[in-house]
Amino acid sequence: AHHHVVVLVANFKPIKRQDTLVEAMALVRQHRDDVTVVLIGDSNDPYFKVVSELIKARGLGACIKIAHAKGDIERYLSIAVVGCNCSESEGLSNAVMEYMGAGVACVVSDGGGNKDLITHKENGLVFSVGDHAALAQHILHLLGNPACRQHMVEASQRRLSAEMSMPVILGTFECFYRSLLP
Repeated sequence: AHHHVVVLVANFKPIKRQDTLVEAMALVRQHRDDVTVVLIGDSNDPYFKVVSELIKARGLGACIKIAHAKGDIERYLSIAVVGCNCSESEGLSNAVMEYMGAGVACVVSDGGGNKDLITHKENGLVFSVGDHAALAQHILHLLGNPACRQHMVEASQRRLSAEMSMPVILGTFECFYRSLLP
């Protein structure tokens, strides 16, 4: 049997809402026992203790692991099939762009700039901030539908190269600076 890895890359801060994924995982485990979540962040952050205690309280220590990435995020993404972002608010998430580039299907909250990167049912799935039941459903959907997951991954990679590749960004800056010339 194949085991699935779900990742969330974020510092341990309340605004990042790792608790939403922990609560979602309690629901996912009612349907599947072949899923491990890896929370990747800095254990020196104060919210780390809150999240760790929630994992323990829900009895999820065996299926939710915490890792401390030091610039080696691609190692974790190479084994992941789903990447989550549960943030209440943020700009364009580096983690989500890394998921997109690494071929990891994205499930993101509708907080902040996530909606600028992920279009629901096109190149990922979107849920309302804090809605752990919807997050669980989205994870289960992607794990149960490899073809759908692959379609979304490919759409994400197309979006990255069309809108956020270095040549595109440089061209945008060049156009902007040319517009400033007399």
